Amino acid sequence: MEAKTQTPRLKDIIVNRKLIDSLYVHGKITSEARQYALNHLNTDKQWGLWVSRLLLGLGATLLLVGIIFFFAFNWESIPPMIKLFAIQAGIVICVFGAAYYSLQSMGGQVFLLAGSVLVGVFMAVFGQIYQTGADSYELFMMWSLLIIAWTLLSKFAGQWALLLLITNIFLMLWWNQDAQYPPKMKHVICTYLMFINGTALILREFFAIKKNCLWLQARWTRVLPTLAVVCNMFIPVMIWIFEKPTKYIVIGGVLGLIAHGVMLVMYRYKLRDMWSLTITVLSLCILALMFIAFQLIDGLSSLKDGIIFFMLGFLTLLIFTGAAVYLKSSLNKIGVSHD
Repeated sequence: MEAKTQTPRLKDIIVNRKLIDSLYVHGKITSEARQYALNHLNTDKQWGLWVSRLLLGLGATLLLVGIIFFFAFNWESIPPMIKLFAIQAGIVICVFGAAYYSLQSMGGQVFLLAGSVLVGVFMAVFGQIYQTGADSYELFMMWSLLIIAWTLLSKFAGQWALLLLITNIFLMLWWNQDAQYPPKMKHVICTYLMFINGTALILREFFAIKKNCLWLQARWTRVLPTLAVVCNMFIPVMIWIFEKPTKYIVIGGVLGLIAHGVMLVMYRYKLRDMWSLTITVLSLCILALMFIAFQLIDGLSSLKDGIIFFMLGFLTLLIFTGAAVYLKSSLNKIGVSHD
């Protein structure tokens, strides 16, 4: 016999802004009921929580920046061993602080993130003291390798964002310093980074939606890798527009356009997210405007500059008005979700 589908009880339904906006968009509640529900949802205690988290993050950031500038300003007067032992002591304190407060609390997560940053500071100071002669990409490579175990255990989105940032910097520096690629492949790194950050975005969507990982469901954990993917698929298309096309430029440009189309479909019809959809549409608008401007300037060079600039201004208004209309229609169907 087939198991009967159980109807969720009212007390088991989690009420958040996403649910309230969804009910409003589908006409289940009035605007007055929506505002009444939001007033009860957004209490003073939640504002206090956000302020406390903001101050905690800001304080940790200023403390780390102060440590970095302290070593930079007093570099000559501090003995080498004191430099290394002081940073190592800071790393140990951060690790013990993360273990004491636990990685489930904001305090423990900030301690872990601070320890990860200090690992990079230690690598930089070590390289300066002993003059290892290593390329700068090796610092970021070792930095990412040393914190990867912490990141895997942390279940903390900020730690994963730091690892992704360091990995991107490492790959870009490695490509420019040691990859030994032919000159015609100079911009291929953007395509590689597009796939790497795209993989990170896909994994985020899989674990946040399919596996219901709560620590990955904050909105910024989608927006940040989306920005990384869009930037790295924007650059190859832009290069294709302005530079003489080669095989690698054409391949990168075509892959960039395909990636734009995939992002549009994904966040318009599948995952339904207005922030990611807006980022993708904005990228396409800028690319379309650059392509038209290049063709106009190149093909209508005999016309006066004033006429060309007038045409470009009109086309800019036309393109971005069309994008605004499209996003408005998408908003009416998608609704505003707040993770």
